[in-house]
Amino acid sequence: MTLRHIDGFDHYTDIAQKGWSELYANFPVGITDTLARTGSQSLALRHGMPFYGSTGGCSRGIPRAEVVTVGMAMYFPSSVSQGTSSNACAFINVITGGTTQCFVSWFQSTLSVAAYQCASFTSPILLGGSAGGVLTMDSWQYVEVQIRVHDTLGMVIVRIDGVEVLNLQEVDTAFSAGADYINGITLMGGIVFTSGWVYVDDLYILDNSGDVNNDFLGDVKVETLYPAADGAQNDWVPSTPGDHYPLVRDLPASYDDYLATNVPGATELYGLTPLSSAALDIKGVQWNTFAKEVAPGSRIVRPVVRQNGVLAYGDPAALSVSEGYVHGIMDINPITEEAWTTADVHSAAEFGVELQS
Repeated sequence: MTLRHIDGFDHYTDIAQKGWSELYANFPVGITDTLARTGSQSLALRHGMPFYGSTGGCSRGIPRAEVVTVGMAMYFPSSVSQGTSSNACAFINVITGGTTQCFVSWFQSTLSVAAYQCASFTSPILLGGSAGGVLTMDSWQYVEVQIRVHDTLGMVIVRIDGVEVLNLQEVDTAFSAGADYINGITLMGGIVFTSGWVYVDDLYILDNSGDVNNDFLGDVKVETLYPAADGAQNDWVPSTPGDHYPLVRDLPASYDDYLATNVPGATELYGLTPLSSAALDIKGVQWNTFAKEVAPGSRIVRPVVRQNGVLAYGDPAALSVSEGYVHGIMDINPITEEAWTTADVHSAAEFGVELQS
């Protein structure tokens, strides 16, 4: 597996439920329906200022990786304003062991991007910048950033709408001496926090492990599908008698109604709402399961897909007593061992969750 996270920001309103951490309450971030590229919601960001743990935006941990690529649709309104420092204009930074190593900023005055090593709070080291005019205000653009953290073999590549605008090789992207991996990212708006919002949609995060999805994906869209019918197996106990699928498609998710089980192996399967088109190049499928355990213990769930009577399972995830989403990703269809097709998702397969233990 190389896809580490996919997010369309459409099925939830609390970023903490999906593993995002807001870094500073005075510079808030959030889910909004003011503007969206795909679906009905996006992520709204304001301040930037990466240093050590960062002081604005939202972050998430990822599995330790040598090279990380982040792709996202971004909308920069012309009505916003920026500070004078490159720190304050940052829109993404990467983290090693809790410390920010380097970041990429955008500049409204020149419509350009630039990469920096986070050498100090006031004086980051410029690694290199793009030409001017690569950004467009008041329009969605797909921005992809690929970074390797290393003292001598560091790398930063930026693509906008599939066009490479910055390529830095063998540069020092490591603030911490000897840092050579990434285990977290932060997204920021890079603007004066009172001036408005910068919007993000259709996000993916991947690393360079494995044979699939280990490099730039290009412009992608994230479609959120919901349970639309009970599947071949519905073992969990509903809070209200009847069909199971209506109880697990609340928007946003809640425990007003629910399914419950304490039986290892109990499985829930569903048919899903359709994709927007029958001719899509599907890069991966991510399960998002909103769940919790009733009392502290060791409850573990895992995603499951059923096709042609065969079940296949994704990586297990531990639950906690706090409600929230756990997710699992399958880059390819584990049953056919080929890329996902729209037929898989539309009609051939059912998707769900198993209580493993």
